[in-house]
Amino acid sequence: MLTIRTHTKTLARIEADDLPTVSQAREAWSAVRTEVGLSPNHTPNLLGLGLNAKASKNPVPTFTLSLAPHRSSGVMNSCTNSTRECIKACVATAGNGSFPSVVAGRLARSKFLAGHPAAFLSLIRHELDLGSQRFPEVAVRLNTFSDLPWEKAAPWIFEGRSTVQFYDYTKNWARLDLPDNYHLTYSVTHLTTPEQMMDRLDAGYNVAVVADRSRGQRKGDAGKSWRGYTVIDGDCTDMRSEDKRGVIVHLAPKGSAGPLPRGGFVKPF
Repeated sequence: MLTIRTHTKTLARIEADDLPTVSQAREAWSAVRTEVGLSPNHTPNLLGLGLNAKASKNPVPTFTLSLAPHRSSGVMNSCTNSTRECIKACVATAGNGSFPSVVAGRLARSKFLAGHPAAFLSLIRHELDLGSQRFPEVAVRLNTFSDLPWEKAAPWIFEGRSTVQFYDYTKNWARLDLPDNYHLTYSVTHLTTPEQMMDRLDAGYNVAVVADRSRGQRKGDAGKSWRGYTVIDGDCTDMRSEDKRGVIVHLAPKGSAGPLPRGGFVKPF
């Protein structure tokens, strides 16, 4: 099974000028869909628009890439920094995320990326170009359920896209050297210490915490704080690049995270 590190090295060796044509890439994508039992005659885009409920709340059209989380694809570990706790609480189980057709789609995209990386990148570039032509401003989340360091895997994706705001959450807190149009929010796990959180917040970065709402707290309530740091509601919009700096992004538990014991991945915030 591919790890993020080995797959990142493979992707990084692929130059933008060496990509197959869009037609060739679509043929490969159709073949992979056939392998996993999906219709080869319907080859949807890799980037979804309006398919993610939370991203649909964003102020600009937002494209999302949904891969199979952690090791669930059987071909790659898309979340090397995942823990047992966060795997149990994976947001991929929320809403329609557990539907067989949705799971199959994520599996197909992961197998396509692992088996045909150049073709995968060819379609991603093409779809980004089309999105920029269609809308004056767009947002893109490449890691809806994964945690790939795209700034290392394919840095040229971000180049020349001044009207595109890329953003993601990550559990890899070593990801700091980013393109100007790529924003990361650092996710807390049950292993993260308060000191690590405060160091990152003091440096002007944001951290996301999955926690219950306080009694009487309504969605969108502002003014809550933790050890003097501002806590914002991260469920009103997914556009994390618009958040103030040095704040805690409060996310309510979703899907399989709901019944988990408090004090581990889900904090008694």
